Amino acid sequence: MFKKNDTIVFYGDSITSSSKTNPEGSLTWDGLGSGYVNMINSYYLLYKPELNLRIINQGISGNRTEDLIKRLDSDVLSYNPNYVFIMIGVNDAWRMFDCPQIPEFKISNEKYRNNLLYLVKKIIASGSKVVLMSPFYLETNLSNPLRNKIDQYVAIMEEIAAEYNLLFINLQKSFDELLEKVLVFSLSADRVHLNMAGNMYLRDEILRFLTAKNK
Repeated sequence: MFKKNDTIVFYGDSITSSSKTNPEGSLTWDGLGSGYVNMINSYYLLYKPELNLRIINQGISGNRTEDLIKRLDSDVLSYNPNYVFIMIGVNDAWRMFDCPQIPEFKISNEKYRNNLLYLVKKIIASGSKVVLMSPFYLETNLSNPLRNKIDQYVAIMEEIAAEYNLLFINLQKSFDELLEKVLVFSLSADRVHLNMAGNMYLRDEILRFLTAKNK
């Protein structure tokens, strides 16, 4: 899927950031975080060094779709990436439940759709390719309010991916399948932020989709 010297940006929230503390060009574990982005970079460094990929982590803790819009030009488009991987939505949903008293955190499904569409259209217009990765909540009770909202966002993202013929990675579905065999606390302490095992699984799922796309 990737070509030599491609630039790939992973764009999202704390799940993507994974404790990233410094910008690109710092020590690897500072500039790429300690999660799945660093693991994917390590995979290509070890097994596909001839590609010489430039992988950039542009996740920021707490970000919602509106935050991604605000920093799109500076944090993504300025790098002229070949691919942009977007995973966003858990904070759009979460803030409505843990901060219900704050009006600006109330975001409708239509607003989420419009924000995501804005990101997709502008990135495509710049000449970059988009890969959409669904938000997820590691809760198997589908009637849980936060899980229900995340499922609605996943459906919206999948519809947009189909409309624009984008690669869509349904991470909620992937984690649901894993949770049939593994306890949630083996992956995350709060059902959102992943530990090393959770990040390893996330890395493997992304690489599995990319490999399948390349066949």
